[in-house]
This record gives sequence, C-alpha cells and structure tokens, in this order.
Amino acid sequence: MEQGKYVYCIIGTNEERNFGPMGIGGAGDEVYAIPHEDIAAVVSDVSFVSLHAIPKETLIHYLVDHQFVIEQVMGSYTVVPLKFGTTISGEVREILKQGYYQFKSALESMDGKIELDVVALWSNLNSILQEIGTHPEIRKFKQEMAAKSGPTHEDRIKMGKMVKTKLDEVRDELAKELMDELKRYAIDFCPHELLDDSMIMNVAFLMDRSKGEEFDRRINELDKKCAGKVNFRTVGPLPPYSFCTLEVERVEFEEVDEARKILGLAEEASLFTIKKAYREFVREYHPDKNPDEAAQEQFKKVSEAYKILTDYCEHYKCSFKPEDVKNFIVIKLLELGNEDR
Repeated sequence: MEQGKYVYCIIGTNEERNFGPMGIGGAGDEVYAIPHEDIAAVVSDVSFVSLHAIPKETLIHYLVDHQFVIEQVMGSYTVVPLKFGTTISGEVREILKQGYYQFKSALESMDGKIELDVVALWSNLNSILQEIGTHPEIRKFKQEMAAKSGPTHEDRIKMGKMVKTKLDEVRDELAKELMDELKRYAIDFCPHELLDDSMIMNVAFLMDRSKGEEFDRRINELDKKCAGKVNFRTVGPLPPYSFCTLEVERVEFEEVDEARKILGLAEEASLFTIKKAYREFVREYHPDKNPDEAAQEQFKKVSEAYKILTDYCEHYKCSFKPEDVKNFIVIKLLELGNEDR
C-alpha cells in the first residue's frame, strides 16, 4: 500500500521536532515537524486509505486522533489546522514552498489567538414549554379546542406550530442577550448549528489568549444571572478550527488544460484574456439571466474553470502558457461548522 504523510497543521518553526508516538490511527506512529524556512508541517507517516471507505466508528476515532495531535502541538506553537483527512503523497517541503505565503499569513493572523466554544442549553426544556403554554395566544387557542368535542388532527398540528414558533422567539431573544454580552470579549465569532430545541446557542469565539480568564468569568456571571434556567458548556482553549482551517488541494496539469478549453481560450492566454472570456460566459449563462437548468450547469463549470485558471496565474505570477503549465496547489480557507472539523 502506498505510503505518504498525514498533515495535521502548520506551525511557525525552522526546526525539526518529534512530538511523540500519537499519530492518527492508534498505531503509535511518530508525529514530527518538517520545516521549510520558518514554517513547518506537523505530520505522521500513513498508508493511503480513502476516508469514504472507513467505517463511521473508525472515522470518529481518527477525527479524535487528528484533533488530539493539533491540540497537543498547540501547547508549544501557534497552529493553523489543516482539514481532517489531508494526506500528501509527494514532497511535503514542496507543498510548504508553494504555499509559503498563504501559510505564513494564516499563522500571523492567528498568532496569540484561541478559540473557545460555548454551548447554552435549557436546563429543563419541559418547564420552558409549560411557561410558553401560558402565553395569551396559546392559552386562548387551548380554550377554543376545549370548547369543541375534542381537538382535531389539524388543531394539534396548529398548536404544535404555535408552541414551536414561540419557543424559537424566546430562544432567539435570550441568545441575542447572551451574544451581546460575550462578543464584546471576542475578535470574531462563528455560530454553529443548533442540534435540537434544548440548545439556545452554539457559538465559537475567536479571542486573544489573554482574554480567556475574563471570558470565563463573564460566563459564570451569566450563569448566575440565568438562575438555573440555562446550562453553559465551554470547551477550550482550542486551535482556531472554526476560523482558520485550511484545505490543500493539488491541481494537476490536465485540470488546468481542461479549464482553458472550457473557457474557449487559445493555448496561450493572459489573465486579462481569462477574465474577459469569463465575463462573456457570465452574460450568457448567469442564473439571473438564463434560468435554464442546462445553462446553470454550464455556468457552474465555467466558474470552476475560471477559479482554476486565476488561481494558477496568481500562484505563478504569470499568464497561462502551455509550456509553463505544471502541477500546483491551491490553499483554501474553509468555512466550517462543527461537523467539518
């Protein structure tokens, strides 16, 4: 089976370092840093296995391993996490060389910063639902149902919708109050999905490491203010998973050449020519101008081709020329929810 490197994160160091036998998969593989100039990739040796072929329970264990390594490394360095499952078959230093400025910029933007995840839940959802049941509009509808021989199926559906709407209103109002208090301590914040009706808020906060204790004190104050109605759960400090997780994508020569053909370009094209061709396609195929399904599919293909070619030109600071085309990498900042970490 082909061997490669599993990449966990990027750190700022010019030193080779061994972090110990804690690699993904639980086989005791060494985790170590491969440097290039003043940045390094934290990696372990791994056999290439498609994540799609791994059972869900195993995949969860791998994700835990992935996060554990990053959080251990975070104890000594500012880290920029890479997307879970990033494996490299080629030379890691070449990836670092090609992506140096993007990696370096990401490290500088996250220097001295941490992520804290805060979940607020109703302590007793049933008691909240009972309170909502006393709302005048809902109480009136209950009385109307009681005056009948019995509630119909439609009545029950309407009642459920009324209660859910009111519960959402109460939750949103409280979540706004909590956010107004907490975001004052943060540089940025990233709301995540509410998994069920017991959740009031589920938010990641990016902040200076020095603000962590002050933030914790404010959480405790809010806990007292809510008088037992709300449970707060804070996780962290964490690496900036929700704010600066990078994806490294290798783009092959064939993809670049195919993108050129999709945009109808000659074998040599400048960035100006690429943009001009793209604008012409937009005028014809943009969904606002052409709602036809086939046109929308063509617009998607053209947009992807345009992205590949402009990334290529930006990467090599040149026009597209067939004799110059080579494989290159694209580094993207992911917009993440909790499930994508």
